[in-house]
Amino acid sequence: SVSISAVLGCLLLRVTSRFMHSKAINIIAGFAFFGLVMALSFSLNFTIAQGDLSGIAGMIDGLAGIFPFSLLYKATMGGALETLCFALLCTGCFALSAWLISTFYDRLAVLLTPRARRARGGDRPQAVRTPRKALICHELKRYFAIPIYVLNTGFGAILMLLFSFFLAVISPQKLESMMDTPMIAQYMQTFVPAILSLFVVMSSTTACAISLEGKSFCAMRAMPVRTAAYLWSKIAVNLLVTAPAALISAAILVFALRLPPIKAVAALVTPLACALFSAATGLYFNLKMPKLDWQTETAVVKQSMSVLATMLTGFVVAGLIFGLSMWTGALL
Repeated sequence: SVSISAVLGCLLLRVTSRFMHSKAINIIAGFAFFGLVMALSFSLNFTIAQGDLSGIAGMIDGLAGIFPFSLLYKATMGGALETLCFALLCTGCFALSAWLISTFYDRLAVLLTPRARRARGGDRPQAVRTPRKALICHELKRYFAIPIYVLNTGFGAILMLLFSFFLAVISPQKLESMMDTPMIAQYMQTFVPAILSLFVVMSSTTACAISLEGKSFCAMRAMPVRTAAYLWSKIAVNLLVTAPAALISAAILVFALRLPPIKAVAALVTPLACALFSAATGLYFNLKMPKLDWQTETAVVKQSMSVLATMLTGFVVAGLIFGLSMWTGALL
């Protein structure tokens, strides 16, 4: 699977490198892929919950006759020889792909590097902005210039919107009858603030915003602007990613679940408070634990201690909101 993922990634990068807006296409393709995986996972779980496993059994029987799935199927059934053969096959594929990448790395890098394009509108007069607006625009440009950054921090907001649209199309009452699980509607009304808050804390852009400055962090510190304006520009990007999605999702769920006025206010206010809290804690942890000597953006976005600390803190807060929702009935 690692080798196949590497080949698919190279093909995607090769195709998108020829387009004008290659990074935007990478972001859209990444969100589409994750959305497809989530949809398939939900469909599989729903099928299992319904107890109708005939389709899954038929698919497994069909794959069991195709190599290498037949070898994997026999290995899972307890065949020692098949297990050894499948392990050797996986190891050989990984070793071959690693050898090919290491041998032809320079050629691959040249082949997959996007071609330089002529900048448009270079002679046009540039808009004059205040320092605060200029910093926010700078942060937004860098945010959307790193696809892995957008995918890792924007997926929670996308899931929140999909969740709200799903409940608007399929009401909780229909979901109760489909899954044969009573009181789903009541639980949804109680836990709307906590559910939205959980999605919000998954989308902290500030947890690695300082680290992504890298070696230019000293130059940014030397700018003739206030430190507060520089830090607030990073918080503003986080709020621009999470706050609109939280407001839209809360509004949809308020009408879809017919929440009473006080619970509707809680559904609107709680995720917004969590968005500000997540932005501030992410910035705090990144200032305490910066990683400025990185080689790739992926190492910062996915392997930073500040990102881990922000996520764990956000999950703890979301758990507390779930407990308070159960205790107070969403009247936080």
